[in-house]
Amino acid sequence: MKKPVKQIMNLAALAALAIGAIAPVAAYADDLDDLIHNSEAKLGNLSAAQKAAKAEMEAAQKALNDLNAKVATAKAKVDSQQREYDALVEQMTQLTLQVERRELQINNQAQSIQTNNNNRNLMRAVMNAKDWRQALAVLKAGDAIVKANNEIIIQQHNDMDSLQKMEDGSYKLLNDLNDEKAQLVTQQAQQQAQRDQLSVKVADYAAQIATTEAERGQALAAKEKRRQAEAAAAAAAKAAAAKAAADAAKPKPGPDNSGKKGNGGPLPAGATAAIARAWAEIGTSRPTGWNAQGECFKSVERWFGVNASGGPLSGWANAGFHEIGHPAVGAIMQFTTAGDTWGGSVHTALIYAVHGSTFDVVESNYAGPGLVGTRTGVSINGNMHFFG
Repeated sequence: MKKPVKQIMNLAALAALAIGAIAPVAAYADDLDDLIHNSEAKLGNLSAAQKAAKAEMEAAQKALNDLNAKVATAKAKVDSQQREYDALVEQMTQLTLQVERRELQINNQAQSIQTNNNNRNLMRAVMNAKDWRQALAVLKAGDAIVKANNEIIIQQHNDMDSLQKMEDGSYKLLNDLNDEKAQLVTQQAQQQAQRDQLSVKVADYAAQIATTEAERGQALAAKEKRRQAEAAAAAAAKAAAAKAAADAAKPKPGPDNSGKKGNGGPLPAGATAAIARAWAEIGTSRPTGWNAQGECFKSVERWFGVNASGGPLSGWANAGFHEIGHPAVGAIMQFTTAGDTWGGSVHTALIYAVHGSTFDVVESNYAGPGLVGTRTGVSINGNMHFFG
């Protein structure tokens, strides 16, 4: 059945009741269950995002470790090549000294020939030879000196060419290695920056998770506080209803129904038992939906142990009740905005106390879906019908 009003406690009041003023975030939600559900969904999304960010950070750290190893290897190669280059420079220095000594030797020989007239002496030695064999020997000796000088000059150029090639190759290789190391160092810095950014991202997710968990905890605490308050209120109402039921069971004059619309005689004998059964269900819940036991109409049927088939008004008449025209202890209050049809707003309750123009009821599916509870100070209006 439909209910005209659904009473919902304000979340801000619940949050203040549960956790005071330290958690204003909970006060802005319209419903604690929605807040808890949203917090849990947010936690799931944040945890998944944090897990993905951690995986990215671990991959970035692995790449950084690989680059660190490559940079270390490159530095070692540069250092090794630098030592090799330094050794070549030393060899170049030694070879330069050798070349200088050779050039000095050649110059000294040339000066010796010019100073001592060795060319004239050589010709004289040939002319003074005893025979052609001795003259040939003298010429061969002179030729040997010239060849030796030529060989020294050739060796000098060969050594210098070889040395220059070694120097050029080593210098180029050293430059290449330095360039490679510089590139790796640049990549290393970029990878370190990426890894640091991911670390900040992971930390940010952790902070968001902590905040959301705190919000969820506050909402759960507020919900538990509300549950305790409702349980305490239900217990108090149940006690008051039990007292009212006991008072109603005492012998007393019946209501004066003379002149009232639909006067059908005294209240049914099962009213006291119905109130007692309703009291026993206070604080419990049942499923709702058409003809479900948690609906208000079906609950009153259950408490009286009858089957009120028909419309919201004719059903009670079919079950043996009479419209009495006014509230009375043990009577049924039937609210309907569409007469004896189910097309309007319909609500059913059992009256357990009357206070002049107001009355108190026990009912189902009003304070919460399928929840049995009490309501006091209900005022009479034109959409209400009373059956006894």
